[in-house]
Amino acid sequence: MKTKAVNPSKENQFPITTTSPGIIWLHQVSLFPPTYNDRPNGNRADLTQLLADMHPAFLPFPRRQLSRGRLLQ
Repeated sequence: MKTKAVNPSKENQFPITTTSPGIIWLHQVSLFPPTYNDRPNGNRADLTQLLADMHPAFLPFPRRQLSRGRLLQ
């Protein structure tokens, strides 16, 4: 199920109701916003677009090994 296009707001609601008491089990609920170029598990579109608009010659992202002080072989 997908909702219609709605502008982001803290006032938005997504009510789920039933006609009788009980338990509702939800499976694979995602509040993940649209991503840059609609890539699955991608980056936020607004931040990535800002980076792309800068036209960098390269864009290094630290890897886990580098952040711990190890060198990649």
